[in-house]
Amino acid sequence: MVVISKTGQVYSDLRPLIRLAENCHFSKTLDPGILLTLDTPLSWLTGAMLAQPLLVVEVVDCSDGRLFSLAPVLRDQMSFRGELRATGSLLPDQFPSLIRCGFDSFQVPDESDVDYALQVMQHAPDPGRYQQRYREQDSLRYRGGLA
Repeated sequence: MVVISKTGQVYSDLRPLIRLAENCHFSKTLDPGILLTLDTPLSWLTGAMLAQPLLVVEVVDCSDGRLFSLAPVLRDQMSFRGELRATGSLLPDQFPSLIRCGFDSFQVPDESDVDYALQVMQHAPDPGRYQQRYREQDSLRYRGGLA
């Protein structure tokens, strides 16, 4: 498997992953990544798990929108500060949106078109500029500038 970071780095990560299960006993000394699915209850995540440097979310269906709402929950509500990685059934076209949601990297099969994924990420619209013109016009309406 190949990992693509949000900065465009491509590397191999052979770090062991622990699949999260109910009542999972966890040792801080292992320094592994934690693997969970979109169906995993977030209540299973303990403070020690959230302190790990890597949390990997496995996606079974690329059309499952829960992935886009999971990252903000992990980042904002659960205070996860490590690397958040998505793996499984992903489309490179989703990478820019997932980065904006809070993901740091994507694990893709070796046979994936990494060059295409990097191109998509490089040419994605800047989130600060997305529909900027529309927002400017909308703010003028509220200030009485447009009829």
